Amino acid sequence: MTYGEIIANRRRELGISQKTLAETLGISPGYLSKIERNRMRPSYDVSNKIYAVLSIHDPEQDTDLALDNNITLEILEKRVTNAIYELEILLGYVKKLQNVG
Repeated sequence: MTYGEIIANRRRELGISQKTLAETLGISPGYLSKIERNRMRPSYDVSNKIYAVLSIHDPEQDTDLALDNNITLEILEKRVTNAIYELEILLGYVKKLQNVG
């Protein structure tokens, strides 16, 4: 399964329209459509937002922790900052869903 197929399938599983997901991610529906059709690969930031909003685990994010026994405080701080950012995105999405329902 391709990257775009994973994104599209998960979005459909959650019952989220392309338009709603695009708005939540802060991108255009056309850009999201290109990502889902594998015509474009999203930036690192957009990719992280997609993973967070759709609750998709990115196994690549774990590799340096598994391979590097000398992980630095700086790396851990960046990971915590990214986790907080992802939680904020999810919270925003939940609030949008609450307003719809």
